[in-house]
Parts: sequence; structure tokens; C-alpha cells
Amino acid sequence: MELRAGWPSWKDRVFGLLHPDDDDTAAKLLNSFLATLIVANVAAAVMSTVESVQARYVGTFGVFERVSLMVFAVEYAARVWTADVHRGHLQPWAARLRYVVSPLALIDLVALLPLLFGLLSAGDLVALRALRLLRILSLLRLGRYSKTLQLFGRVLRGRAEELFVTVTLVLVLMLSAATLMYLAEREAQPQVYASIPQTMWWAIVTLTTVGYGDMFPQTILGKILGGTIALFGVGLVALPAGLLASGFAEEMGRMREERESEELGLLAQEKAATATWSYCPHCGEKLPAPPSAP
Repeated sequence: MELRAGWPSWKDRVFGLLHPDDDDTAAKLLNSFLATLIVANVAAAVMSTVESVQARYVGTFGVFERVSLMVFAVEYAARVWTADVHRGHLQPWAARLRYVVSPLALIDLVALLPLLFGLLSAGDLVALRALRLLRILSLLRLGRYSKTLQLFGRVLRGRAEELFVTVTLVLVLMLSAATLMYLAEREAQPQVYASIPQTMWWAIVTLTTVGYGDMFPQTILGKILGGTIALFGVGLVALPAGLLASGFAEEMGRMREERESEELGLLAQEKAATATWSYCPHCGEKLPAPPSAP
């Protein structure tokens, strides 16, 4: 019974460790460790593609994968276990099910699978090594541990509609540019501009102002189109940058207003408490002011 009585407090503590606030040092350290382990796993996945490094440190990579699998598995289980803490309106099983199918939980699971399959398989097949590279997707989990990345996520969600319109405009312009250039250059360079899908590669590198030089117009009409499309590309690159910059400015302003409101609220509470302490709770008479410090 005593263990049962203490069970909710343990769950709340584990939830607090996994979802730190500004005052919990232990939770900050734990989340910093998990973020560092994620980065180390990505680095290990990248370095394992170097044959000389893989051959020399294959044992070290194996031990590191086992340790990482245990840590991430415990973290995943703890998050599933505590999923009902902040979903009190749901049954525990429903809260856990909702968490399991959430995007972040699915990312956690995808990051675990390459490690698990790597340990269960004795061979080093090409497919298995490719699966292990999926650990790079665990970088998406860093948003859980970084307030800066969380801020970036809020900006993307706030500007989702405008960014969608921008992406749609880019796709329309890219398809239009590829079609026009195909019509202008197909007779002069039938092998280079053989089809609209093949010409779309030229449209991509031109709109992004990269210009690899493997495909370029030779006719006068094609050159005019190429120059015009390149100018449009400069504006398209600046458009999403401006949207994100304005989104960051608005989000920072909102955070500043919340911080100022919180500070004003604390100041009002202090003044109210001071006013209450100035009067006797028994007779209601005003108390003498405390002597000022020398």
C-alpha cells in the first residue's frame, strides 16, 4: 500500500525529468545527455560509412549501439508510461495510445529500429547498413530538447499557410520554366532538352541560382528565357526567408510580452502581500513600518 501511495509521485517526477522547466537542473542535465547521445549516434552512423573507420572500430561501434539502444529504449518506455500525466481527461491506456501514434513518438520508434535490427542481425548486409543510416533521422528528435528548435517549429506552424503558397508558386514557376525552355531548345539541343521532366533539372538549378553548367540554352529565345527565369529565382529565394524572419520577429515579440506580463503579475502579487502584511490580522489596525536598514 505504501508503494502504491508513492506511485503517482514517482510518475510525476519521471515526467518532470523528461519535460524540464527552467528551474529543474537534473532534468536539464538529463535532456542535455540525451541530446548529446543523439548527436553522437548520428556521427557514428556517418563515420561507419568510411570503410577504414568501420573496419578498425567495428567493436566500438557495436558496444556504442548496444548502450544507445538501452538508453533510448528506457526513455521511450518512460515517455509511454508517463503519457497520461498531462492528459488527465483520458484513460491511461488512451493517453498512452495517443502518445504512441504522435509524430515525436513515431520518430523515436524509427530511431530505435535500426539499432534493434543491427543487434539482432549477425550479418553486415548492404540493406542492414542502409537501415542503420536511418539513425540520422534521430536528429529530428533534437527539437524536443532545444528551445531554439521549438521556437523554429512554432514559426513554421505559424507561417504554414504562407509557406505552402510559396512552395506552390515555386512548383508552378518551375514547371512553366521547364516547359518554355523545352519548347525553345528542343530543336537546337534534342539530346539535352529531350523532355519536360529532363528540362526540369535545368529549371531547378536556375531558379535556385546554382547553375551547374551541364545544361544551358544556345538559342536567343532560350537565353532570354534563361535570364528572365534566373531573375525570378532571386526573388523566390528571398520570399521564404522574409516570411521566416517576420515569423521569428512576431514570436519573439509574443514571448517578450508574456515575460513582461509574468513579471508584472509577480510584482502585483508582491504589492498585495505587502499591503496585507501592513495590517494586523486580528484587530485590523495598521502595523508600524519596519525600521529601515542602516
